[in-house]
Amino acid sequence: MRKVLLYAPVLDGHPQVYCRVIGDILLEQGAELVIGTGETNDLAKKWPDLSALADRDDVKFVSTKKCSNVHREHLTAEELRQLQIESNVDSTLFIE
Repeated sequence: MRKVLLYAPVLDGHPQVYCRVIGDILLEQGAELVIGTGETNDLAKKWPDLSALADRDDVKFVSTKKCSNVHREHLTAEELRQLQIESNVDSTLFIE
C-alpha cells in the first residue's frame, strides 16, 4: 500500500477542496494519506470539505507548525524532508 503526503500548509480557499478531491482519488486506489497542514484543529468546522477525511483510519492529519522549530506554517526543505521520513511516505504532492 502506498502512503502519500499531501503538503498543504494553508487551507484557505481552494487547497481544502484539492486535498479532498485528490485524497478521495488516492484513497479509492488504496493509498494511505498524511495531510500536512498548518491548521489541524476543528477540521470539520473550519474546513467542511475535509470533514469526510477527518474520521478515516487511513488518513492522518499532521500540523506543520509542530514540524518547525519556530512553529510556522510553511516548512523549510529540511523540515519537509523530516516530515516525509517520520511519516514514512512514498510520495509527496504539494497542494498550493
